This record gives sequence, C-alpha cells and structure tokens, in this order.
Amino acid sequence: MTLGLVQYVLARDRLRPAIERIKAGKARVATGTPGVTAATRDGLAALGFTALEWKRIAAVVLFFVFAAIFWAAYEQAASTLNLLVNRYSDRNVLGFTIPAS
Repeated sequence: MTLGLVQYVLARDRLRPAIERIKAGKARVATGTPGVTAATRDGLAALGFTALEWKRIAAVVLFFVFAAIFWAAYEQAASTLNLLVNRYSDRNVLGFTIPAS
C-alpha cells in the first residue's frame, strides 16, 4: 500500500489529463451541450465513458467472472475431490493403501 501511494504521489502529474477529460465529459453531459441527447444523458454516456472504454470494462467483468469460476473449481481439489477418491476409488496397490489426501 505504501509503494502504491508513493507511486501515485510521484506520478500524479501524468493523471491530470485523464482526470480533466473525465470532468469535462461530466460537465458536457450535465450542461446539455448540443449533440448530447436526453437518451445519452440518462444512459451509459452519462458516466463519462466512451464506447471503447465500455468495451474494456465489459472485458474486465468477463475475465472476472471466468476467474471466479476457475478459482471456485480449483479450490475443490483440496476438499471435494479427496472425498470423491476416498469413497469411490480402489486405493489398494500391491497390498498398500494409498491415502486419499
């Protein structure tokens, strides 16, 4: 956290153009400048994101969903799969019983 804060403080000048662009987009939508319809003012454009940025946000959400599904399945290896092997497989090899764990 400290390193992230130090980086933010040292590099904040690089963030100013992006922050000003977001403020300008919100001001443009709020004041009702020509070319901004009521539908876009009330819709997704009201948040100040472009179509490309919305596509990127959708990609992040999609990756998040797939990562959550992957890790949920991955964590089953230490619990559910051990129970499955213990109950439904033959663990005897040459007279030695292999532990399910």
